[in-house]
Amino acid sequence: SFLIKFSRLMRIYLDHSQQDQVLLSEEINALNIYLELEKNRFEDALDYEIAISKDLKTNQIKIPSLFIQPYVENAIKHGLLHKKGAKQLKISFKQQEDFICRKIKDNGIGVENAQRINRRQLTKHKSFALDANEERIHLYNRLKDYNIEVNLKKAVEDEENPGTLVTLKIPINLK
Repeated sequence: SFLIKFSRLMRIYLDHSQQDQVLLSEEINALNIYLELEKNRFEDALDYEIAISKDLKTNQIKIPSLFIQPYVENAIKHGLLHKKGAKQLKISFKQQEDFICRKIKDNGIGVENAQRINRRQLTKHKSFALDANEERIHLYNRLKDYNIEVNLKKAVEDEENPGTLVTLKIPINLK
């Protein structure tokens, strides 16, 4: 079952990599499969929720392909992997005016604590997917005037496990 899900996810990612935009519903489907695999890897210590507002037309709205998963992966790999105890991830999608507002909230160790861990490691991790997304956002905003926004902040005021809240705003009517 694990291998079937993994192969299905790889086929989806290969298909999406050939497209500039995909339906939001397709991206959410891939995200569900990815999170099922991660939950298995964490031996069910990971609890996640994907909340989609009822008024969001996921089968009609297109977003840049392979755009959401890197932020979720980053939350798991850097925030939740090093956390002791219950690992929680909440992803929400809702419409705000002419934008899709997507939030990823985790109860992990937070950005600053993760950076301290990375500095102690001999090898420096460079996030290809997040760097690529930053470049894509810059290009979309400059060349197509999309006004995509990414904001990152602590989810709660807790020194040990502040978690992270990533908010991504993507225009609904992409050109």
